[in-house]
Parts: sequence; structure tokens; C-alpha cells
Amino acid sequence: MMDPAALRRLLDRMGVPTIVSDGVRVYPASQRSADVQTALRRRIEQLGVELRLGCAVRRLWIDAGQLMGAEVSAGQRIAAGRVVLACGGKSWPKLGGTGGGYALARQAGLEITELLPALVPLVSQQRWPGLLAGVSLQQARVWIDLPGQDRAGLTGDVLLTHRGLSGPAVLDISGRVSELLRRGPVPLRIELVAGMGPAQWVQQLEGCRNLAGHRKLANFLQEYLPRSLCAMLCELAGVKEQTALAQLAAAERDSLARMLGGLELTVTATEGFEVAFVTRGGVKLQGVNPNTLQSRSLSGVYLAGEMLDLDG
Repeated sequence: MMDPAALRRLLDRMGVPTIVSDGVRVYPASQRSADVQTALRRRIEQLGVELRLGCAVRRLWIDAGQLMGAEVSAGQRIAAGRVVLACGGKSWPKLGGTGGGYALARQAGLEITELLPALVPLVSQQRWPGLLAGVSLQQARVWIDLPGQDRAGLTGDVLLTHRGLSGPAVLDISGRVSELLRRGPVPLRIELVAGMGPAQWVQQLEGCRNLAGHRKLANFLQEYLPRSLCAMLCELAGVKEQTALAQLAAAERDSLARMLGGLELTVTATEGFEVAFVTRGGVKLQGVNPNTLQSRSLSGVYLAGEMLDLDG
């Protein structure tokens, strides 16, 4: 079994040094995925592995409960004592994510959980984000506003899109949203500046009001948020953005603070597998030996990657 560190060492020996720029994700130092592909192809040639392209596997070849190999598109059989299913999930079908490997896994007696798009942009019921498509928030906090969900949510950048929301924080929470959408629309809350809830916004507004009551609301908000978003928030809150802070009524102040500290958007859908980075669901992990990734139901069948019920 090769752990992540061993895989990185192997790539380095093959001439592809790797980096971890964000503390989580591993990339080739060159930032070119083609370098990984080239190195792997060179390695299999050195090992004398035969590479067949345009040769789709239709079924596993099983005889009397024993794996014999695989049946391919031309009706031929390829004898093999071991078969590795690394067919990917259903995500990004333009890149080959057909989900066809799940049928092979079922043939091996493995159980498949429901497949859902994850790391995927979300579609909102509200239409106003589309008017601000491309506007981004840095270090906002996003959480699912439903009982039993973690109110701490996730902190990161949020991007407004033509259909709703994207950006790292939204993508990271989208898998859970996909699951909840099976029951109906999902309310999200966004703390537009992480760590600043309604009470903190009231405090900031009042502090500025006392020091510079003549200052316009728009000018104050633009210290924290993009200009176009400030204008939209004022419109949604029913407050004129050119209002002097000294003239801002308490009800207007509180309405705006609630929005700034917990903007509500209702998610009605995801943008689907077509643009999802990963597939949530897949082969149940209980059916696979975690040390070898071999199927527990059919000896000789191994699984890896997106086919497994482990996001990404």
C-alpha cells in the first residue's frame, strides 16, 4: 500500500517534484498535469506494460465465482488475475466521467451508495447574485441554516455567479448541501466578513456614527465590501446608501446589520455533475479492505479514486 508521502517520493524519483502550496493539495512543482502523465507513461514503458487505448471494458470476466480478467469492447477477453477499477466518478463528463465503473463494481458484488455532485457551485432561489456575477468576498463565513447543522460553517472566499454561489467556502460545503437538497431547498447564511455578526456590525456603525455622523453609509460599507455589493445590500435592506450615518434610523441600522452578519440565500439546486469537481457517494468503504483496496466480495478486484464513497 502506497501512502501519500510514498507517492510523492515516487513522483520525485520519476522527475516530477511536487509542492503543497495551500497546506492540503499536492501539485507538480511545474504546475503542469501533463508532466505527471508523461512520467507515468515513461514508467510503464520501462516496466514493459502493454497500454491499450480505445478499448472499453464492458464486463468483468468471472467464472465460477473467480475473477478471470475482463471482457472488452471488441468482444475479446483479457486474462488477468487482478483488475484495478479506477474509472472515476460521474463528475466532469467532458473529461470522461461517465460513471461506467460502478456497473463493474456491482458485478463484483459491491454496494454503491447514492451518487451526488460535490465541490460544485450552487443555484440560489434569489436572482440578485446574477446581477453581481464575478463579485467575490474574501474570508466570509458560510453555514447551513438548518437544525442539526454545524453553525460554525466554513470560512473562505465566496464568489457570486450568474446562478448563485461558488468559491472555495461554498464548494467545500456543497457536498452536504447536495444531500440536504433531496428534502427540499436549503437555506444558507453568509457572514460577509468572518467574525462580524449583527452585533459587531451595529457596534461598528454606531462607533462611526459617533465619530463622523456626516459620513455616508455607502462610504462606510465600502471599507469592508465591494461597491456593487454594498449598493445591492442597501437596496435589499430598504436603506438609501447615501444616507448620512447620523440620519440612519435604528430599525434601518438593525436590518442592515442582520443582513451583513448573516445574509440569507436559499439554495434550490447545484449546477450538477457537469461542473462538479468530485462525486459524493460510490462504493461502500465497508466492502473494501482499507490496507490493500481489494474488494472483500471478489478476490483480485481492487478499487481506487472517485469510485469509492470518499469525496475527492
